[in-house]
Amino acid sequence: MGLSEPDPGDEATIRVAYEEERVPITLDKDFGDLAIVYGMPHRGIIRLVGFAARPQGKYCIAALQRFEHELTHGAIVTGMADRVRIRLSD
Repeated sequence: MGLSEPDPGDEATIRVAYEEERVPITLDKDFGDLAIVYGMPHRGIIRLVGFAARPQGKYCIAALQRFEHELTHGAIVTGMADRVRIRLSD
């Protein structure tokens, strides 16, 4: 999606990520709600909480490497400055 294209919305984004075997990375709870509350299929989700913009990329790379197995199996990884929370898929 280019910068000039309209946002397709969270449901379309998580659906495309699932179809393309991608892990969405987000700053809010919406993807987690779609996965947990509404049962939308996904290939794992990374949510960042309280990170400044500069360290986000570095953290994402580290999380993808460290939690690859869990994400592959549909985990939701929530990264905070002082801890990580992992919700494994049912």
